[in-house]
Amino acid sequence: MIATEVGRIRARRRSESSTSICLNPIHGAAALLLGVLVAAALRNILFKVNPLDPSVYFAVAALLTVVAALSCFVPARRATRVDPVEALRYE
Repeated sequence: MIATEVGRIRARRRSESSTSICLNPIHGAAALLLGVLVAAALRNILFKVNPLDPSVYFAVAALLTVVAALSCFVPARRATRVDPVEALRYE
């Protein structure tokens, strides 16, 4: 009975992972296209910056990656400092 549940969980996880792996590049390409379109629309507002400059896109991607990593790291670090027995008692 437990083996059946484990098998179902693994199958579901594989299904969700494959869907995520397939959709991530599509979403990334759509976001890049949208970024290029918005940059072209904002061409008059930008001062001495080429809207299609790849270094700007890489800098923004790097900044967003750092922010995402920190937003995952800070709560995880805080969670490791909690005593498990105390957390279970609280609930």
